[in-house]
This record gives sequence, structure tokens and C-alpha cells, in this order.
Amino acid sequence: MIVKKYWTFEKCKEEALKFNSRTEFQNNSPSAWGKCRKNNWLDEVCSHMIELRKPKGYWTFEKCKEEALKFNSRLEFKLNSSSIWGICRKNNWLDEVCSHMKLIGNKYKRCIYSYEFLDNSVYVGLTKNLDKRNQEHINNKNSIISKKILKSINYSFKQLTEYIDIEDASNMEKYYVDFYKNNNFKILNKKKAGGLGGNFLKWTEENSKKEALKYTSKKEFKLKSPGAYELCRKNNYLDEVCQHMKKWTFEKCKQLSLECSSRNEFKNKFIMAYRNSNKNGWMDYFYPKTKVK
Repeated sequence: MIVKKYWTFEKCKEEALKFNSRTEFQNNSPSAWGKCRKNNWLDEVCSHMIELRKPKGYWTFEKCKEEALKFNSRLEFKLNSSSIWGICRKNNWLDEVCSHMKLIGNKYKRCIYSYEFLDNSVYVGLTKNLDKRNQEHINNKNSIISKKILKSINYSFKQLTEYIDIEDASNMEKYYVDFYKNNNFKILNKKKAGGLGGNFLKWTEENSKKEALKYTSKKEFKLKSPGAYELCRKNNYLDEVCQHMKKWTFEKCKQLSLECSSRNEFKNKFIMAYRNSNKNGWMDYFYPKTKVK
């Protein structure tokens, strides 16, 4: 049976009219965008879109500083204005334009904090975002901290360290628990000190290779799992773990799709083939959409 091609030029043009920029088009309709890119239709179907690029030299230090003032952290700046963040990094402006921002941690940097209560009890914790963690403790009615505050027990919230390497932070948490014990404080922590919390994973050769199998390109691997990517690169087996990334041809994806009765089943069974098919606009060939009568 011959499958009707869904994303014709006319349908792509109609779809593109829903969006104001190519980025918005790509993010919200990847299959149509992929078809346009494959057939060199992007310039035509996107002709109505707002030109977001600024002329060369537009982003001066002053304009970058103005843009950076919209954000409260470097991560927020990078996620929401990546091109300007890149210009700042290239020109070594980040420290200056981000001077107003409050430092926070990440998967690899944590700080130690404590809640000291007037009844001589203390809670010692480890976090990558001090303000956020404080709000979580206070707003969670089941937390030890919230229960103590509701009993009107006065307390002092302290940041005990800067954001430091996570293994050092783990050791420092143990240190401060012992410090408070030696000063006759009752420790409120239920879990043993030194736990890294969250979903921290220390990358090894074995688990980094498994991580690479989730992605269809080196770029995606680097973006979504930088720790595993860097380990592979530094140890010179990046090419080895990424060998599968260029093998997802149309025919191979089509063959795998025939083993599945739906898009969801295809996604669950063959995630890399699914992502590559979606990116290239092949999903409507494998699972044509039917019109509702």
C-alpha cells in the first residue's frame, strides 16, 4: 500500500504560519520543520517570520549587560538567552554582566546549610540552591523544619559553606553534624549525613557508555549529559560510544516501526529511532494520521 505523504509544501506552509520564528516552528512542529529542511522549503514557508538576528556588532558590552539584568542566575541567563550568553563568554564578559546574580550550585557543586533552633536542636543539609531549598523546607508541612516553626520555636538559618565540589560538600556535611553533636545539639536529620541527594550520579566508563545509547547525536549527548560526555572525551572513547549515532537511516527506522502498532509503542521500544524519525519528519510516513469524520 502506498502511504500518502502528509507534509506537502502547502501543508507545511499552512503549519508555519502558526509561528513567529523558525525556533518556535522547530520546537512546536518538528516533523513539519524537518520536512521543510529536507526539501529546502524553509526560506519560503518562513518568509513571514520575524527576523530575530541582529546586525553584526549589535551586541555590545552595554547591551549584553542590559540583557543579563533580566535574569537572576547564570543558568537562567544561559537557558533563556543562549546566544547572548555565548557572546559574553567569548568576550570574557560573564563575570561583569552577571555580577548582580546570586551564585547557585549545580549537579557538581553544593553548599552546606543549617537550621539552629533555640531548643538546642539543629538540622544540617546539603543543596545546590539554597533559597529554593529553604522554601521547600518551610512550605512542606510534613518536614521537620516546618513543624518546628509552626510550634513557634525561633531559629537561625545559616549557609555554612560556599558552593563547593560535591564530594567535598558530602564530607563537610558530616563534619558539621559532628561539630553540632560535640556542642551538645540534638541532630534532627533522619538520614545519615554525607548523602549527595537528588539524582547525582558519578560517571564511570560503564554507565557513561550506557548513557550515550540514549542519544542520536554527539551534540545531543553533550547538551543533555555533559558529565558523561566529558568523561568519554577525556578518556578518548567518545567516538566508540557514539558509533550508533549515525546509523539511524530512514530504512532502519522504518523497519523498526513495523514492529510497533503505535507511535507510543515505537517510542517506548526504540527511543533513538523514534527521536531520529521525529526529527527528520518521518513519523507521518510510518504512522499516517487519519482524518476524523
